[in-house]
Amino acid sequence: MMSLKTGRTWLDLGNPKRANLVLLTSTKYVERLQMLIINRKNNGEDVDREKNQAEKDRFKLLCYQAEAAMMLKKFSAARNFIMTSKRLISDLPPKEGAILSMLCYNFGVEAFELHDFQECVFWLRESYEIGKDRVEIGPKNQGRTLRLLANAYLEWNEEGHLQKALNAIALAESEHYHYSALYLRLKILLLTGESAEKIRSCFEDMLNHPDSSLELGLGSVDLLCSSNRKDVAVEGLKKLQSKYEHNPDVAKVCTKHLELLLQGKLEEEAKAFAEETITAHHSNRPLDASTRKRFHMIFWEHAADLFEGKCHLDAVQWYNFSLSLYTPDVICNKNLAKLHRNRVACYLVLGDLQKAEEASVQAEKADADSPYTQYILLRVAIAEGDVVKAKQSIKEMSGNMKTYEGEKVSPENQHGLICLAAQIAFEAKQQEVALVALEDLIELGGDPSMVLTALRCTIRFQLTDKDRTDSSRADMKKIISYLKTGSDHLQHAKDVENSDVDVQKESLWFMKIAWNMALQSKECPADMRELYKLCCKLTCLCGDDVDNLNRQKTCLMMVIACGLEQARQTQDTEGKKQTLQEVLLQLEDCKRISEKLRNVHVSESDVKTKDTTEILLLLYEFEAKAKLGDPDIESVLERALSMSYSEPKTYETMAALAMESPAQNREISKRALKAAIRKHLQTEPTDLNRLSRAFHSLVSMALQAGSLSDRCCSEEAFSYYKEVREILNKVKESYPEMEILWLMTKAWNQGIYLFSADQYEEAEKWCSMSLNFLTHLPSMKSNYEDQMNTVYSEILSKIENRNISSMEE
Repeated sequence: MMSLKTGRTWLDLGNPKRANLVLLTSTKYVERLQMLIINRKNNGEDVDREKNQAEKDRFKLLCYQAEAAMMLKKFSAARNFIMTSKRLISDLPPKEGAILSMLCYNFGVEAFELHDFQECVFWLRESYEIGKDRVEIGPKNQGRTLRLLANAYLEWNEEGHLQKALNAIALAESEHYHYSALYLRLKILLLTGESAEKIRSCFEDMLNHPDSSLELGLGSVDLLCSSNRKDVAVEGLKKLQSKYEHNPDVAKVCTKHLELLLQGKLEEEAKAFAEETITAHHSNRPLDASTRKRFHMIFWEHAADLFEGKCHLDAVQWYNFSLSLYTPDVICNKNLAKLHRNRVACYLVLGDLQKAEEASVQAEKADADSPYTQYILLRVAIAEGDVVKAKQSIKEMSGNMKTYEGEKVSPENQHGLICLAAQIAFEAKQQEVALVALEDLIELGGDPSMVLTALRCTIRFQLTDKDRTDSSRADMKKIISYLKTGSDHLQHAKDVENSDVDVQKESLWFMKIAWNMALQSKECPADMRELYKLCCKLTCLCGDDVDNLNRQKTCLMMVIACGLEQARQTQDTEGKKQTLQEVLLQLEDCKRISEKLRNVHVSESDVKTKDTTEILLLLYEFEAKAKLGDPDIESVLERALSMSYSEPKTYETMAALAMESPAQNREISKRALKAAIRKHLQTEPTDLNRLSRAFHSLVSMALQAGSLSDRCCSEEAFSYYKEVREILNKVKESYPEMEILWLMTKAWNQGIYLFSADQYEEAEKWCSMSLNFLTHLPSMKSNYEDQMNTVYSEILSKIENRNISSMEE
């Protein structure tokens, strides 16, 4: 008994391994106990009570062992334990059978949660079979088991399982007529593609169920919709509306009905339903506030979709439906103002200026102070050609921007409205109105934020013009001058105490414009560099937090990159030198920012992470110093070599840069290539394509350094060949074939040259190496083998003849 209790405790603590150890001991105790009972019985003693207790203990032990096996995912063992327990329950009290049935049910639930539906089905079927005709289990529990079994069949979703799920639901309904079973039956019928009649019948059964409710009915409608049975769903909604017409929540059915009609593209039916609902609202069935709000949302969303789809006449009709839900006494209402503004937008597109004018008047009555209302009035005035009214609307709009206390107008929207106003005026060829907007912003009380807004709008206009026509260099310079002006104003605003300008936010906006303009200036590195410099200046106005330091670092790196590109393209030697020297100074600034960021990260965490910026800055510094002929270039390479997290690509790039004009530093290039090769060989898996290219470059440089007969260069190249040969012996056929062919050909040509110069021993060495590479050619070996072997034999013959001649002498 103590052993069983201990095992149970370990199971409750979620430690099945320790429970198993204890339960194994329990097994021995139970077996010994049973043997003792058998012996006593054989001696004629009355041991029925002890025997029954031992059987109960054995049953409990098997159940515990099954639980432990399930926790350890040993499903086969768990099944064996349960099957053994199942054979015992006929001789045990009914309570034990109920326990076993519930245990199987719990196993089924666990398997379901683990999405092991095959295992789940097994346990639930066992639970149901064991629980049959057991009063302790009861039909409710049996029904619950069968419903879960049906769910498991559905989730399993293999051929034939839908019918099994349906059978399980039929059994569940016979055990306990529950709403969930009807819902599952509906779900299965939808999956099996049953006729609309059967689905309607099932839905009606659900409506007629004693536990049916409006919420459950709506859930069933959602299920029908998700299965694309919207026709049946609409019918169901009508029945729900009829059954629950006195339910205060019946409006949910109405909104759902309207949504379904709209989703089904039943536009005319949806309009008729909306009209009926509105009529009922104003007569005998008023809608509560939350339902009216929901109807407004549906009307507006559908109207917006129609507007985007260029169905403006239908859009305005749906906006009018929304208007019909308002009572005449509602006048000053911000949502009502929005509604009228939307109606104005529709009428303007339809060209109905009279109705647009009427709706704009209503919008002004509802919320005259709103900048959006003044904006819509401006649009009407521009459409009517009323310049005076348009100017007045602009003044009202700009004047109300900062004082309006109604709907929130974000800074972006403020600037956007003014810019849109100016843009619409320009498109209507009313430049006078557009200029008034910009001038008004600049002149309003000398407010720096207004000046900045005007600058932003001007820049946007310039960018719009740039999008419409080909931009000239003068246009770019103009935009850059606007950005510089904005930067100067922001610097002034930062220096002024209690300035109402959000310098950081404004600076970020100008920086984004400068950044985007820089990205579009790829053909002119000078402009790109100037714009990135502006980005740097603007980021300096945004504080010293980590995010902004990262922005400064990024901008500086772009300035450096543009400077290097400008130096690559310019033909002016002095200008190139000056640009590269500036790059080196900017590199130092960037390093200082990077060091600040590293210190911040170290203070936040003791773990020092890989910093790719350092590598990139090293490459920039390497290129600048290489092109300036700075002797310090070697120290840059040394720093790169000391980095534990550098990659082969870093050294490959340095090798290429070292060989670019005017640097042509062969020794530095070779050192970098050797470092790249070491890194490649230390990397798993090795990138043989890039490794082979590095060896290619080394061999080329060695053989091109002097004449073909230069013994020192030849020996250097031969050492590289030996390294490649060792790699080839390891990687077999993975080495790029064309690189093997190139190395083989290069070695062969070297050998033939030496052979022609009567340097037979050296020729034999190179040709032998070439033949060695020939053996590694996977597909082209036969193209060269015979000819090379013939020539090689001739070389060997020459060497042998020379040796014989030497011996004779």
